[in-house]
Amino acid sequence: KKQIHSIIKLTKYLIKKYEIRIKFILGHSDIAPFRKKDPGEKFPWKYLSKKKVGLWHNLNEKKLYEIRKKIVDEYEKNNFLKNLYKIGYSRVFNKNRNKNIKLLTKAFQRRFRQNLINGIIDKECLLISKNLAKNLK
Repeated sequence: KKQIHSIIKLTKYLIKKYEIRIKFILGHSDIAPFRKKDPGEKFPWKYLSKKKVGLWHNLNEKKLYEIRKKIVDEYEKNNFLKNLYKIGYSRVFNKNRNKNIKLLTKAFQRRFRQNLINGIIDKECLLISKNLAKNLK
């Protein structure tokens, strides 16, 4: 609790001093999803967002759970990736494309769907990414 309180205090100071937008408060895995896994799925991103430190979606958790693991088609997968790019995640290039998409999806899940990190794009991931991309405008 003391560490999280310190993170909030320090980050709010830096946000104010350097006029940082909330969407630019990122974890290592958000910036380098192909190399990093930290801060990990136990990091309290949702709590931090309530304190105006970092981004979070505003969707109903129960409704999200209902669409978890529902299959998406190729068009929806591409929309998911486009949403991730809008949010600020790295682009996936053709070299090791499938592996990199899986790593990118896991990084997204570690931050925004912390109780299921499987690297599989489903309807829940798609909806969360759409909500985040829309709210950045």
